[in-house]
Amino acid sequence: MKNKGIKNQIKQVFTFKDVYFPLENYHSKVFANGHMAFDFPQKWLYENCDEVSIEDQDKIIDILNGKDNSKSDLELTYKDATIYQNGKEFIIIRGWGHLTGCGGLNLNEDEAVIIQDDFANYIIEKLTKTN
Repeated sequence: MKNKGIKNQIKQVFTFKDVYFPLENYHSKVFANGHMAFDFPQKWLYENCDEVSIEDQDKIIDILNGKDNSKSDLELTYKDATIYQNGKEFIIIRGWGHLTGCGGLNLNEDEAVIIQDDFANYIIEKLTKTN
């Protein structure tokens, strides 16, 4: 998380679950309530990615939405609104405009960062096996 100390100072009105669920996949573009949630990167736009098949994308969405309780063996890391698998872009977190825009939730940047970071950490937790 970018702003670890700030999280304790902010009274959040929204959590990532309020903003990012339920998730719906539209061929690599994932939406929540009509707003962008994240992308599965595609080679034509991101050189350093491994494309995820539509079938695997749908399974991931089911896991994140709680419809499938299985875990993957993925090793994921998070930095700057991007989740990486083995150093390659795996998921690009979206929705900044919805979080901060006056036509959206109009949150300040500190609140928006917390929500995006919490969402990314949730994705990693749900998709990674725990020992």
